[in-house]
Amino acid sequence: MVDVATPARLRELILAARQNPLILTYSYRSHREWASSDALQTCPRGHELLPGRAAGRDCLCGLGHFVIDCWCGAVQHLPPLGPGCGEIPSDPEAGQHHW
Repeated sequence: MVDVATPARLRELILAARQNPLILTYSYRSHREWASSDALQTCPRGHELLPGRAAGRDCLCGLGHFVIDCWCGAVQHLPPLGPGCGEIPSDPEAGQHHW
């Protein structure tokens, strides 16, 4: 947390942040969590879902989706995929910091 006492100091901080490439290229993504009380119990084909077969995934739409993968191969996205949805490209450098 940064504590600034004056508007002038806040301005200096913002100007410095705008010049920092680590701050400018930082990526924010939403993360979905599913409340277990209303979680789906079966796949679209009627099979009982085993623990660990569902997870939140990032999406190009920015919302993210809850994806259910059944052992039978059926895949269900909640909310359903729409225009602009797709997997976020992988970046092998992501998560590596200079420190």
